Amino acid sequence: MKKMLLIASLLFFSISLLHAGWFEARRLSTSYYSWTYLKYEKFSTSVKAQGLFYETTLYMKVTLGRDWQGRYANSGKYEFIWTFELPEEALITSLSIYDPAKQKFVNASMVDLSTAEEDYQQHQSSTPSALLRTYRNREWNGNLTTFNQLHVSPVDRNESKELKITWLMPCEMAAENRRILLPTGQFYQPNAPEYNSHSEAEFFVSDYDNPDKTPQNIHNLSYSWSRSGDFWYSRTSSNNRYWSDNATIGVAPINSDRPFLQTYKSNDAQFYQLAVRPGFQDADIPARHLIICTDLVKNSSVADKVYTLLDKILPLAITEKDSIAFLVSGFTAERLDASFVQASTTNLKQRLQSARNKQPLLNTLPFMLRDAVAFLNEKDKAGEIWVISNATEQGYPTGAVMEIVSQTYFSAQNEVKFRIIDAATWGPYNYIDNKYYIGNQYLYENLSRLSGGFFAGFYNFADYNWSDAMLDCLVPLASSVEIDPVPQDGFSYSRIDLNRGRKNFNKLSRYYQMGMYDGEAPFELDYFGNYYEELFYKNAELQENTAVIPEECRQFVQFYWYGDYINNELLEQPQTYNTIKFIEDLAVQHHILTPYSGLVLPGSDGTIAFNKLSVKDSVASAVAELEDEVILPEKLTLSAYPNPFNPQTTLHITWPAEEGVTKAEIIIFDILGRKIRTYSIDRSFGTVNQQVVWDGRNTAGVNLASGVYLVAVKTSVSLSTIKVNLIR
Repeated sequence: MKKMLLIASLLFFSISLLHAGWFEARRLSTSYYSWTYLKYEKFSTSVKAQGLFYETTLYMKVTLGRDWQGRYANSGKYEFIWTFELPEEALITSLSIYDPAKQKFVNASMVDLSTAEEDYQQHQSSTPSALLRTYRNREWNGNLTTFNQLHVSPVDRNESKELKITWLMPCEMAAENRRILLPTGQFYQPNAPEYNSHSEAEFFVSDYDNPDKTPQNIHNLSYSWSRSGDFWYSRTSSNNRYWSDNATIGVAPINSDRPFLQTYKSNDAQFYQLAVRPGFQDADIPARHLIICTDLVKNSSVADKVYTLLDKILPLAITEKDSIAFLVSGFTAERLDASFVQASTTNLKQRLQSARNKQPLLNTLPFMLRDAVAFLNEKDKAGEIWVISNATEQGYPTGAVMEIVSQTYFSAQNEVKFRIIDAATWGPYNYIDNKYYIGNQYLYENLSRLSGGFFAGFYNFADYNWSDAMLDCLVPLASSVEIDPVPQDGFSYSRIDLNRGRKNFNKLSRYYQMGMYDGEAPFELDYFGNYYEELFYKNAELQENTAVIPEECRQFVQFYWYGDYINNELLEQPQTYNTIKFIEDLAVQHHILTPYSGLVLPGSDGTIAFNKLSVKDSVASAVAELEDEVILPEKLTLSAYPNPFNPQTTLHITWPAEEGVTKAEIIIFDILGRKIRTYSIDRSFGTVNQQVVWDGRNTAGVNLASGVYLVAVKTSVSLSTIKVNLIR
């Protein structure tokens, strides 16, 4: 490999940066008076993790609080407004608000946006109402921003409101756990005046794959976990009134020692989710000559943490086939080995302890780099030089940088590859060629780029991600990885990689994927990539995980497939009327919040605020016309498989019992209610089941665009209709 990994590829596990949420209460009687102080009576975040996904439900009970001077908001009715951000991978799926009259939570309905806004505006001042929608804006510089806004109205000054918001996300990848982001700081902001008392923020986590393993506090949570029924429970301390930040926790990997495969079958399609490691072993790694150079200021918290990580990671990165030599920084650059020695757990431990005891007294990094290359030249060996340093003064000026490169990489007599961990968490900013570089970044990027090595700067990572960054830099990688899962007697399609753009996987990291399939488990898996500049290929059979999927988790994969299809396919297309209508229909059908759909009360049972919503579109009108022609109630059944489909689907017709019904017409409509294809079928004596294959074309034989289509099959006595989804 002659190209260095892009720094962006090392950022796959970084937590999305979110702006703080914002609350405002506007008094309905006047447009200019608002209030921003909340009192939290109850607040909790519940997580259900299963497979590659987790569902988060945020619950809060709030009322208007007092300001810094102890004053209350003016009396009257208010509209509560929360503006908040979630990670771009999050899919909001439900909203519910407590109805005191019914003494239960009432679910909002997912409807098209225009209907949602119209109904909310009509009733927000008179009866309990709520509207949740998402905004997708393109800024002046071309960046895309997405945020959400929740409106609840009317609310009296002294009235408490209880609400729940639920969203779905894929877990973030890390070597030792599945990461779960809790964007609690978007809603829980208790850094309010001392006059307001607040309940503690509570956290509930249920991991259906590893129910007995305690969640790990990764970031911004330091409170202990205890078991509470099916959940693990934690909470902020009562005196921690100023805690209001996003947090990250970890749950155990799924099937940590073997591949994971799980399938889900719905009425429309079959979905799978899987997690696999690259599959290569230490035997696949060629013997190497390695020089490990440590240059870390002793007794600093960073140095102690880095050495602790090296104690854990070097035995994973180095095999007993490797030959090693250590260079350390003291008053000068010192060799701990006069020649290469065979690697072992014992000598790795001994040399790391010797390196810990050395204190860099002068800036010896340039001398260490030159001596490492000289060591390889003396032994007439090709090899790798691993640098772990927190020095910051060799990245500027460019002339000095090029001099170091010339005396190191260009003076090597054999092939040399640099793997560099920049353990500096800060450094001077150097402006070079219209770009800012931190500390020694410019030097390290040149060495790794020229040699085909790797470079990771800890200033690009939160400290809880240093371990993964070091693994990717030092542990051998399979790069440009792709996987091809093939079910028995079938095929997989519409695959979605959940790796956040990552294409390079060390032996401990997992490749996450979901998709649709036709066939049955087990799956045969082909794993492709480059490994030590050669084609890497592994083949394995994946048996399905036999654990029962909890009912509340069964639709995670289906939800996320449709959400990803909308956000990363449909919303990226030119927004024509047909596309917008298609997005609306998909979002409402699968209960996913999009820029063209909204969650609005009442719920599906018609409670709170206004009348039940009615469907008004051209497809419904077309079906109504067909129903007028049918004499008797529906007796014929219709289904389609696969659905969604590409390029064709099979329509399965089950005839009614009456033998006198011998003819039927299949009519296919587009989303505008236009008739695009018809089939006439005859029933022979005794026939119960019949099939027709539709190839996704119209009557003229033209391939139709992606979208939802209505299929109706009509006889003189019956009518059946279904929706099918064509995906190009």
